[in-house]
Amino acid sequence: MEIPYTVKARPDTGLWNAKIGIWLFLASEVMLFGGLFSSYIFLRIAPEGPWPVQVLTVGWGFLNTLVLIFSSVTVLQAWVALKMRKYNHFRVWMVLTILCACGFMAIKSVEYYDKFHHYGILLQDGSNLEGHFPKGKEYKIKFSDVKTVTLAVRPNDKGLFGLSIFHNGSDADFLSYIVEGKPEFKTPDGTILTLDKITLKELLHKELGKKDKDGKPAPESYIKLEATNPLRFVIPPSKLFDNAYNASKATFRDSTVIEGKLESDQMHLECDRVDLRRLFDAEEKSDEKALASVQNADVWRILGEEWKTKFNAHHDKVLKEFKDKNGEKRNPMTSSDYVRHVYAMKLDAHGSEHSSVVPAATNNGGHKAQEHAPKDDHAEHATAAGGHGHPEVTIEKKDVKFYSNFTPKYGNYFAIYFTLTGLHGLHVIAGALVLTYFLLFGKKLYDKDPEHMANRVEVGGLFWHFVDLVWIFLFPLLYLL
Repeated sequence: MEIPYTVKARPDTGLWNAKIGIWLFLASEVMLFGGLFSSYIFLRIAPEGPWPVQVLTVGWGFLNTLVLIFSSVTVLQAWVALKMRKYNHFRVWMVLTILCACGFMAIKSVEYYDKFHHYGILLQDGSNLEGHFPKGKEYKIKFSDVKTVTLAVRPNDKGLFGLSIFHNGSDADFLSYIVEGKPEFKTPDGTILTLDKITLKELLHKELGKKDKDGKPAPESYIKLEATNPLRFVIPPSKLFDNAYNASKATFRDSTVIEGKLESDQMHLECDRVDLRRLFDAEEKSDEKALASVQNADVWRILGEEWKTKFNAHHDKVLKEFKDKNGEKRNPMTSSDYVRHVYAMKLDAHGSEHSSVVPAATNNGGHKAQEHAPKDDHAEHATAAGGHGHPEVTIEKKDVKFYSNFTPKYGNYFAIYFTLTGLHGLHVIAGALVLTYFLLFGKKLYDKDPEHMANRVEVGGLFWHFVDLVWIFLFPLLYLL
């Protein structure tokens, strides 16, 4: 039995079935994204702290906008080619559309990669540093002279679960982070073992095989191993419980404990922005009071007093420009642009209109921040320690209140950013898959009924235009405002 109105329009609506369906579906999509856009607006009206300042690369967003606009043209041309019964032309235009979709996702993956490697570090006093960990100096916890390792052995219902091996389905146990010393240990019974993952697994299963007096698997137990020679560990913070270390001990997320000497927990950051807006009340109406609040900030101890002087000069310059433009009567603190320009500074060794201050700090070579101080406001000849046009600063962990890469953990802005762009990206992938299906398997339907094929492509094109339209709203909302 043939389904009616798959090609011809219904007499009551003037539309064929699939077109009615796609419009109803797009109406539900409007409600989905409308709710998310509304959430963004409400979060921005009452933010948890200073709203991030242009952390997204406008150039990438603009390029993606052009890519999607071009893809809207190509998908339309693919439909027109079918209506004109030019199947080869349809294939060319459809290939271009799919290539645009792939290009869009490739650019988006570059942006996502940067966000996962870009960090914000909130200091104890509220000042905020942003940037990248230098290559080869990624943030690691270093322990030396480690002589004792204690393994946690926790049976599950079947008595077959040793956390040191199977935590989160991973075999990344403490052995992976030994960088110096031979992993040779003395067990409690005096046996000397050179541990690798296989022998460690056997050791844990031997402990797991023990039964209590009732014949049930023994409860949680610990195996204390003594290293026959001191070991040195370099551990990613993500492998440790949050702040679960001190000067002599560190606890892994799988409950393995090592005892030794904390060698270093410093952060090295190629700093591209300093945000001082948390140092004064968000409702502060006096520029003098706001400026006074930042004078004793911890950030100047990290960056150096020279940079405090440069910041003050930058402030005076921008304030003068503001008063020359707006007159003496207008309060500069009522201008969000002024506050961002002064108190959220981009740090660029080559200078820009938003970067009169270019701080740097002590690097591994022993050079002090003042040695890299720019000779003028634009720092045209400054050499940054970081090597990417940004100064490298060294931050003690005790000075850090919170740090995170630019992911939803960092704040509401990135939570909504990844939600909106992630959902939009899934729509791009879904749309591209549908259009690819038409390209690869549409010839049979075209030969049988070209008008039916054209109708299918039209429905896919309507969805694709909706995807493009959502991005037209996303780009200014997230990248420009």
